[in-house]
Amino acid sequence: MELPLPAMIIGIGGVGARIAVMMRDVSALDTMLISSSANDLAISMDESRRVSKHDEQCRTSNLSDGVKEPRLEKILIDTGVLNPSPYTIRGSLLAYEGKIRERLMGYNTFIMVANLAGRNGVAVAPLLADIIKANNSNKVRLISFAIMPFGFEYDKLFKAGVALRKLSERSDCTIVVDNDSFLANNQDLSIDECYRIANGMLLEVFNIMMMNNEINNLNILSAGVGDAVDVAVKKAVRMLYTNTKPEKVRSALLYIFDGKGISVGLIDALAKSMSSILGKDGEYAVVRVSRRLGMGYVDGAREGSDDDSVGSNSNSSVDSASRTGTGTNDNSNDVYTTILLSEVTGLSKLDSYDPLSILPRECMLDWEHVESEMRLNADTLLALPNLE
Repeated sequence: MELPLPAMIIGIGGVGARIAVMMRDVSALDTMLISSSANDLAISMDESRRVSKHDEQCRTSNLSDGVKEPRLEKILIDTGVLNPSPYTIRGSLLAYEGKIRERLMGYNTFIMVANLAGRNGVAVAPLLADIIKANNSNKVRLISFAIMPFGFEYDKLFKAGVALRKLSERSDCTIVVDNDSFLANNQDLSIDECYRIANGMLLEVFNIMMMNNEINNLNILSAGVGDAVDVAVKKAVRMLYTNTKPEKVRSALLYIFDGKGISVGLIDALAKSMSSILGKDGEYAVVRVSRRLGMGYVDGAREGSDDDSVGSNSNSSVDSASRTGTGTNDNSNDVYTTILLSEVTGLSKLDSYDPLSILPRECMLDWEHVESEMRLNADTLLALPNLE
Protein backbone atom coordinates (compact mmCIF):
# COMPACT_ATOMS: atom_id res chain seq x y z
CA MET A 1 0.00 0.00 0.00
CA GLU A 2 1.39 3.39 -1.02
CA LEU A 3 1.44 6.06 1.68
CA PRO A 4 0.78 9.60 0.39
CA LEU A 5 2.62 12.53 1.93
CA PRO A 6 2.56 14.50 4.15
CA ALA A 7 2.47 11.98 6.99
CA MET A 8 2.18 12.18 10.77
CA ILE A 9 3.20 9.72 13.50
CA ILE A 10 0.90 9.48 16.53
CA GLY A 11 2.08 7.91 19.80
CA ILE A 12 -0.49 7.04 22.47
CA GLY A 13 0.50 6.42 26.08
CA GLY A 14 4.00 5.81 27.42
CA VAL A 15 5.12 2.97 25.15
CA GLY A 16 3.45 4.48 22.12
CA ALA A 17 5.14 7.84 22.77
CA ARG A 18 8.60 6.32 23.08
CA ILE A 19 8.28 4.27 19.91
CA ALA A 20 6.74 7.21 18.04
CA VAL A 21 9.68 9.46 18.94
CA MET A 22 12.14 6.84 17.69
CA MET A 23 10.17 6.55 14.45
CA ARG A 24 10.36 10.32 14.20
CA ASP A 25 14.13 10.23 14.68
CA VAL A 26 14.64 7.99 11.65
CA SER A 27 12.00 9.47 9.36
CA ALA A 28 11.78 13.22 10.03
CA LEU A 29 7.98 12.99 10.15
CA ASP A 30 5.84 15.30 12.26
CA THR A 31 4.72 13.60 15.47
CA MET A 32 1.90 13.95 17.98
CA LEU A 33 1.95 12.38 21.45
CA ILE A 34 -1.25 11.88 23.44
CA SER A 35 -1.62 10.66 27.02
CA SER A 36 -3.37 11.33 30.31
CA SER A 37 -0.03 11.11 32.15
CA ALA A 38 2.52 13.92 32.08
CA ASN A 39 5.29 11.38 32.59
CA ASP A 40 4.43 9.72 29.27
CA LEU A 41 4.92 13.02 27.47
CA ALA A 42 8.21 13.97 29.15
CA ILE A 43 10.18 13.06 26.03
CA SER A 44 12.59 15.36 24.23
CA MET A 45 14.38 14.74 20.95
CA ASP A 46 18.11 14.12 21.04
CA GLU A 47 19.55 16.95 18.97
CA SER A 48 22.37 14.72 17.77
CA ARG A 49 19.87 12.45 16.02
CA ARG A 50 18.29 15.07 13.77
CA VAL A 51 17.92 13.85 10.23
CA SER A 52 20.03 15.02 7.33
CA LYS A 53 19.26 14.34 3.70
CA HIS A 54 22.61 12.52 3.51
CA ASP A 55 21.78 10.17 6.39
CA GLU A 56 21.64 6.66 4.98
CA GLN A 57 19.26 5.54 7.68
CA CYS A 58 16.45 7.84 6.55
CA ARG A 59 15.01 7.18 3.12
CA THR A 60 11.61 8.76 3.36
CA SER A 61 10.80 11.16 0.57
CA ASN A 62 9.70 14.10 2.75
CA LEU A 63 13.18 15.12 3.88
CA SER A 64 14.05 18.72 3.15
CA ASP A 65 17.47 20.12 2.28
CA GLY A 66 19.93 20.03 5.12
CA VAL A 67 18.84 19.22 8.65
CA LYS A 68 15.09 18.99 9.18
CA GLU A 69 13.52 19.37 12.60
CA PRO A 70 10.07 17.75 12.44
CA ARG A 71 7.25 19.12 14.56
CA LEU A 72 6.54 17.44 17.88
CA GLU A 73 3.21 18.15 19.57
CA LYS A 74 2.00 16.87 22.92
CA ILE A 75 -1.59 16.66 24.12
CA LEU A 76 -2.07 16.01 27.84
CA ILE A 77 -5.59 14.80 28.63
CA ASP A 78 -6.78 16.35 31.89
CA THR A 79 -9.10 13.82 33.51
CA GLY A 80 -9.25 15.40 36.98
CA VAL A 81 -8.53 11.94 38.43
CA LEU A 82 -5.30 10.50 39.80
CA ASN A 83 -5.88 7.00 38.41
CA PRO A 84 -8.47 7.34 35.62
CA SER A 85 -10.16 4.37 34.01
CA PRO A 86 -10.11 3.96 30.19
CA TYR A 87 -13.72 5.16 30.10
CA THR A 88 -12.82 8.33 32.02
CA ILE A 89 -9.85 9.00 29.74
CA ARG A 90 -12.03 8.52 26.66
CA GLY A 91 -14.74 10.80 28.00
CA SER A 92 -12.18 13.48 28.87
CA LEU A 93 -10.64 13.21 25.41
CA LEU A 94 -13.87 14.50 23.88
CA ALA A 95 -13.03 17.96 25.26
CA TYR A 96 -9.90 17.97 23.08
CA GLU A 97 -11.61 16.71 19.92
CA GLY A 98 -11.68 20.13 18.24
CA LYS A 99 -8.01 20.77 18.95
CA ILE A 100 -7.04 17.32 17.65
CA ARG A 101 -9.08 17.74 14.46
CA GLU A 102 -7.31 21.03 13.83
CA ARG A 103 -3.86 19.43 14.29
CA LEU A 104 -4.69 16.57 11.91
CA MET A 105 -5.66 18.82 9.02
CA GLY A 106 -3.39 18.72 6.00
CA TYR A 107 -1.97 15.21 6.46
CA ASN A 108 -2.67 12.29 4.12
CA THR A 109 -1.09 9.43 6.11
CA PHE A 110 -1.26 8.72 9.84
CA ILE A 111 0.91 6.12 11.58
CA MET A 112 -0.52 5.33 15.02
CA VAL A 113 1.32 3.42 17.76
CA ALA A 114 -0.79 2.22 20.69
CA ASN A 115 -0.13 -0.16 23.55
CA LEU A 116 -3.50 -1.85 24.06
CA ALA A 117 -2.23 -3.32 27.32
CA GLY A 118 -2.38 0.18 28.79
CA ARG A 119 -5.28 2.43 29.76
CA ASN A 120 -4.43 5.21 27.33
CA GLY A 121 -4.07 2.83 24.40
CA VAL A 122 -7.48 1.17 24.75
CA ALA A 123 -9.13 4.49 25.58
CA VAL A 124 -7.69 6.77 22.91
CA ALA A 125 -6.80 4.61 19.89
CA PRO A 126 -10.33 3.63 18.69
CA LEU A 127 -11.73 7.14 19.23
CA LEU A 128 -8.75 8.78 17.54
CA ALA A 129 -9.13 6.43 14.56
CA ASP A 130 -12.75 7.59 14.29
CA ILE A 131 -11.64 11.23 14.34
CA ILE A 132 -9.00 10.63 11.65
CA LYS A 133 -11.42 8.90 9.31
CA ALA A 134 -14.23 11.41 9.90
CA ASN A 135 -11.95 14.42 9.66
CA ASN A 136 -10.40 13.60 6.31
CA SER A 137 -11.22 12.46 2.79
CA ASN A 138 -11.19 8.88 1.57
CA LYS A 139 -7.62 9.20 0.31
CA VAL A 140 -6.29 9.39 3.88
CA ARG A 141 -4.40 6.29 5.05
CA LEU A 142 -4.32 5.09 8.65
CA ILE A 143 -1.61 2.60 9.64
CA SER A 144 -1.97 1.22 13.18
CA PHE A 145 0.62 -0.57 15.30
CA ALA A 146 -1.06 -2.38 18.22
CA ILE A 147 0.70 -4.08 21.13
CA MET A 148 -1.39 -6.69 22.95
CA PRO A 149 -1.10 -7.66 26.65
CA PHE A 150 0.31 -10.84 28.14
CA GLY A 151 -2.11 -13.70 28.68
CA PHE A 152 -1.75 -13.52 32.46
CA GLU A 153 -3.00 -9.91 32.46
CA TYR A 154 -6.59 -11.15 32.64
CA ASP A 155 -8.03 -7.76 33.59
CA LYS A 156 -6.75 -6.24 30.32
CA LEU A 157 -7.70 -8.88 27.76
CA PHE A 158 -11.33 -7.92 27.19
CA LYS A 159 -10.69 -4.19 26.78
CA ALA A 160 -7.70 -4.89 24.53
CA GLY A 161 -9.72 -7.28 22.37
CA VAL A 162 -12.54 -4.77 21.89
CA ALA A 163 -10.10 -1.95 21.14
CA LEU A 164 -8.19 -4.08 18.62
CA ARG A 165 -11.37 -5.00 16.78
CA LYS A 166 -12.53 -1.40 16.55
CA LEU A 167 -9.06 -0.17 15.58
CA SER A 168 -8.52 -2.77 12.86
CA GLU A 169 -11.90 -2.01 11.27
CA ARG A 170 -11.04 1.67 11.04
CA SER A 171 -7.45 1.23 9.83
CA ASP A 172 -6.24 0.64 6.30
CA CYS A 173 -3.43 -1.50 7.71
CA THR A 174 -3.06 -2.94 11.22
CA ILE A 175 0.14 -4.54 12.53
CA VAL A 176 -0.29 -6.51 15.75
CA VAL A 177 2.38 -7.64 18.22
CA ASP A 178 1.18 -10.19 20.76
CA ASN A 179 3.48 -10.05 23.78
CA ASP A 180 1.96 -13.23 25.16
CA SER A 181 2.79 -15.45 22.19
CA PHE A 182 6.26 -13.94 21.90
CA LEU A 183 7.02 -14.75 25.54
CA ALA A 184 5.51 -18.24 25.19
CA ASN A 185 7.91 -19.06 22.34
CA ASN A 186 10.92 -17.43 23.99
CA GLN A 187 10.54 -18.44 27.63
CA ASP A 188 14.18 -17.79 28.47
CA LEU A 189 13.54 -14.05 28.09
CA SER A 190 12.63 -11.76 30.94
CA ILE A 191 9.57 -9.52 30.78
CA ASP A 192 11.76 -6.46 30.17
CA GLU A 193 13.65 -8.21 27.35
CA CYS A 194 10.37 -9.25 25.81
CA TYR A 195 9.12 -5.67 25.86
CA ARG A 196 12.31 -4.29 24.36
CA ILE A 197 12.48 -6.84 21.56
CA ALA A 198 8.78 -6.48 20.73
CA ASN A 199 9.15 -2.69 20.57
CA GLY A 200 12.23 -3.07 18.40
CA MET A 201 10.22 -5.27 16.05
CA LEU A 202 7.73 -2.45 15.52
CA LEU A 203 10.53 -0.04 14.71
CA GLU A 204 11.95 -2.46 12.15
CA VAL A 205 8.56 -2.90 10.47
CA PHE A 206 8.25 0.89 10.32
CA ASN A 207 11.55 1.00 8.42
CA ILE A 208 10.30 -1.75 6.12
CA MET A 209 7.11 0.19 5.38
CA MET A 210 9.14 3.26 4.47
CA MET A 211 10.92 1.30 1.74
CA ASN A 212 8.23 -0.86 0.12
CA ASN A 213 4.47 -1.09 -0.27
CA GLU A 214 3.92 -4.80 0.37
CA ILE A 215 2.13 -4.42 3.72
CA ASN A 216 -1.67 -4.21 3.71
CA ASN A 217 -4.76 -5.02 5.80
CA LEU A 218 -4.47 -7.03 9.06
CA ASN A 219 -1.00 -8.37 9.91
CA ILE A 220 0.46 -10.32 12.80
CA LEU A 221 4.09 -9.69 13.67
CA SER A 222 6.13 -12.62 14.99
CA ALA A 223 9.82 -13.15 15.63
CA GLY A 224 12.40 -15.79 16.44
CA VAL A 225 15.95 -15.80 17.82
CA GLY A 226 18.28 -18.77 17.45
CA ASP A 227 21.84 -19.93 16.83
CA ALA A 228 20.75 -21.28 13.44
CA VAL A 229 18.57 -19.74 10.77
CA ASP A 230 16.09 -22.62 10.69
CA VAL A 231 15.68 -22.48 14.49
CA ALA A 232 14.89 -18.76 14.37
CA VAL A 233 12.44 -19.28 11.50
CA LYS A 234 10.66 -22.14 13.31
CA LYS A 235 10.18 -19.95 16.39
CA ALA A 236 8.69 -17.18 14.27
CA VAL A 237 6.30 -19.59 12.51
CA ARG A 238 5.32 -21.15 15.86
CA MET A 239 4.51 -17.68 17.18
CA LEU A 240 2.36 -17.04 14.09
CA TYR A 241 0.36 -20.24 14.59
CA THR A 242 -0.20 -19.35 18.23
CA ASN A 243 -2.36 -16.45 17.06
CA THR A 244 -4.11 -17.71 13.94
CA LYS A 245 -4.95 -20.81 11.95
CA PRO A 246 -2.84 -21.77 8.90
CA GLU A 247 -5.75 -21.40 6.48
CA LYS A 248 -6.10 -17.72 7.47
CA VAL A 249 -2.59 -16.75 6.33
CA ARG A 250 -2.70 -14.85 3.03
CA SER A 251 0.91 -13.70 2.65
CA ALA A 252 4.18 -13.92 4.53
CA LEU A 253 7.23 -11.63 4.54
CA LEU A 254 10.22 -13.19 6.31
CA TYR A 255 13.13 -10.92 7.20
CA ILE A 256 16.39 -12.49 8.38
CA PHE A 257 18.85 -10.21 10.15
CA ASP A 258 22.58 -10.82 10.56
CA GLY A 259 22.34 -13.00 7.44
CA LYS A 260 25.76 -12.26 5.96
CA GLY A 261 26.81 -15.89 5.71
CA ILE A 262 23.51 -17.35 4.47
CA SER A 263 23.79 -19.13 1.14
CA VAL A 264 21.51 -18.41 -1.79
CA GLY A 265 20.41 -22.06 -1.75
CA LEU A 266 19.24 -21.76 1.87
CA ILE A 267 17.33 -18.59 1.03
CA ASP A 268 15.60 -20.40 -1.83
CA ALA A 269 14.73 -23.34 0.45
CA LEU A 270 13.31 -20.99 3.07
CA ALA A 271 11.20 -19.22 0.45
CA LYS A 272 9.69 -22.53 -0.64
CA SER A 273 9.08 -23.55 2.96
CA MET A 274 7.38 -20.24 3.69
CA SER A 275 5.07 -20.79 0.71
CA SER A 276 3.82 -23.96 2.39
CA ILE A 277 2.47 -22.07 5.42
CA LEU A 278 0.01 -20.08 3.32
CA GLY A 279 -3.68 -20.91 3.44
CA LYS A 280 -5.85 -21.88 0.49
CA ASP A 281 -6.30 -18.21 -0.41
CA GLY A 282 -2.60 -17.47 0.05
CA GLU A 283 -0.93 -15.16 -2.41
CA TYR A 284 2.83 -15.07 -1.89
CA ALA A 285 5.73 -15.66 0.50
CA VAL A 286 8.93 -13.60 0.34
CA VAL A 287 12.27 -13.99 2.11
CA ARG A 288 14.59 -11.03 2.58
CA VAL A 289 17.99 -10.94 4.21
CA SER A 290 19.81 -8.08 5.89
CA ARG A 291 23.43 -8.17 7.03
CA ARG A 292 22.76 -6.26 10.23
CA LEU A 293 20.79 -7.30 13.23
CA GLY A 294 17.98 -4.86 13.68
CA MET A 295 15.64 -6.31 16.31
CA GLY A 296 15.95 -5.68 19.99
CA TYR A 297 16.47 -2.74 22.30
CA VAL A 298 14.61 0.37 21.26
CA ASP A 299 16.60 2.60 23.60
CA GLY A 300 19.99 1.85 22.05
CA ALA A 301 22.01 4.77 20.77
CA ARG A 302 24.22 2.82 18.37
CA GLU A 303 23.73 3.72 14.73
CA GLY A 304 24.41 1.59 11.65
CA SER A 305 23.53 0.85 8.06
CA ASP A 306 23.39 -2.22 5.87
CA ASP A 307 25.89 -3.41 3.37
CA ASP A 308 24.80 -4.09 -0.19
CA SER A 309 23.37 -7.55 -0.79
CA VAL A 310 22.57 -9.68 -3.82
CA GLY A 311 19.26 -11.21 -4.87
CA SER A 312 18.56 -14.90 -5.46
CA ASN A 313 15.37 -15.67 -7.41
CA SER A 314 11.76 -14.68 -7.97
CA ASN A 315 10.55 -16.28 -4.76
CA SER A 316 13.13 -14.66 -2.52
CA SER A 317 15.18 -11.53 -2.40
CA VAL A 318 17.92 -10.00 -0.31
CA ASP A 319 17.13 -6.55 0.99
CA SER A 320 19.66 -3.85 1.75
CA ALA A 321 17.34 -2.35 4.35
CA SER A 322 18.37 0.51 6.58
CA ARG A 323 18.55 -0.40 10.25
CA THR A 324 18.04 1.62 13.39
CA GLY A 325 20.89 0.20 15.44
CA THR A 326 18.60 -1.45 17.96
CA GLY A 327 20.19 -4.89 17.91
CA THR A 328 21.24 -6.99 20.87
CA ASN A 329 23.78 -9.27 19.22
CA ASP A 330 26.49 -9.06 16.62
CA ASN A 331 27.30 -11.38 13.78
CA SER A 332 30.33 -12.88 15.49
CA ASN A 333 28.08 -14.64 17.97
CA ASP A 334 26.27 -16.53 15.17
CA VAL A 335 22.87 -15.54 16.53
CA TYR A 336 20.17 -15.05 13.93
CA THR A 337 16.99 -13.12 14.37
CA THR A 338 13.94 -13.23 12.13
CA ILE A 339 10.83 -11.13 11.76
CA LEU A 340 7.80 -12.74 10.12
CA LEU A 341 5.12 -10.33 8.99
CA SER A 342 1.99 -12.22 7.91
CA GLU A 343 -1.20 -10.86 6.42
CA VAL A 344 -4.13 -12.79 7.92
CA THR A 345 -7.89 -12.81 7.60
CA GLY A 346 -8.44 -13.31 11.33
CA LEU A 347 -6.68 -13.70 14.68
CA SER A 348 -8.30 -16.66 16.43
CA LYS A 349 -6.55 -16.16 19.76
CA LEU A 350 -6.89 -12.38 20.00
CA ASP A 351 -10.46 -12.42 18.69
CA SER A 352 -11.37 -14.64 21.64
CA TYR A 353 -10.49 -11.80 24.02
CA ASP A 354 -13.71 -10.10 22.85
CA PRO A 355 -16.68 -12.46 23.41
CA LEU A 356 -18.89 -10.16 21.31
CA SER A 357 -16.73 -10.69 18.24
CA ILE A 358 -18.89 -13.66 17.21
CA LEU A 359 -21.88 -11.33 16.72
CA PRO A 360 -22.33 -9.74 13.29
CA ARG A 361 -21.68 -6.04 13.32
CA GLU A 362 -25.17 -5.24 12.03
CA CYS A 363 -26.62 -6.91 15.14
CA MET A 364 -24.85 -4.53 17.52
CA LEU A 365 -26.83 -1.35 18.09
CA ASP A 366 -24.04 0.73 19.66
CA TRP A 367 -20.97 -0.57 17.82
CA GLU A 368 -20.25 2.80 16.21
CA HIS A 369 -20.09 4.57 19.58
CA VAL A 370 -17.18 3.81 21.89
CA GLU A 371 -17.99 3.61 25.58
CA SER A 372 -16.96 6.59 27.67
CA GLU A 373 -17.63 8.03 31.10
CA MET A 374 -18.61 11.70 31.31
CA ARG A 375 -17.66 13.42 34.54
CA LEU A 376 -20.45 15.73 35.70
CA ASN A 377 -20.38 18.32 38.47
CA ALA A 378 -23.45 17.74 40.61
CA ASP A 379 -23.42 21.37 41.79
CA THR A 380 -24.08 22.60 38.26
CA LEU A 381 -27.11 20.37 37.71
CA LEU A 382 -30.58 21.82 38.05
CA ALA A 383 -32.39 20.84 41.20
CA LEU A 384 -35.25 18.45 40.63
CA PRO A 385 -38.65 19.87 41.56
CA ASN A 386 -40.44 18.55 44.62
CA LEU A 387 -43.42 16.64 43.25
CA GLU A 388 -45.12 16.14 46.61
